[in-house]
Amino acid sequence: MKFVTPYEKERIEYLVNYFIIEQRKKTGIIISEDFLVERLFLFDFTVLKETGQLTLNLEWEVLGKYKKLIVPETVSKFYKKAISNINAIDVNFDYFSEYELRLMESIIVRYYDSYDSNTIYEMDVFNKAILNKTNRIEYEYAFCNNINELLDKPIDLLSRAEERFLFMYRISEDVEKM
Repeated sequence: MKFVTPYEKERIEYLVNYFIIEQRKKTGIIISEDFLVERLFLFDFTVLKETGQLTLNLEWEVLGKYKKLIVPETVSKFYKKAISNINAIDVNFDYFSEYELRLMESIIVRYYDSYDSNTIYEMDVFNKAILNKTNRIEYEYAFCNNINELLDKPIDLLSRAEERFLFMYRISEDVEKM
């Protein structure tokens, strides 16, 4: 299911630019597309797990037995655009909340000098895609094995993040029916 997220393309583009700019500032090296995708994935699912808010709305997939993220087409397009004119890229921070800005900075601090992003491969959401043999990482994996499991959970047992996610899920479901 495709969710509805405001300013989706702008947020993805500025986040791609942010990680390229910051990695280059800290190391003098342009981040590879693979490592960029790992940071975007970490950002996307951390925000979702902690807040229930969908941020990037990308179609995440894993290359099965290799445990490698497939680069979403949108990310690849923005990455190529950014590195083709690296000195002209910018970031509009108005598209991000204070919480998201802190998370972006913490990801840079944690991973700028390390190309060991194994943290993402240990995340439940990543492993659920492999175990379910779908290779597609669904957003509900942040909370459960499938959406029905979350829909069947008693309301008084839902976390705030789960409630928010279900609200967004229902809106997207309604939009899809139109």
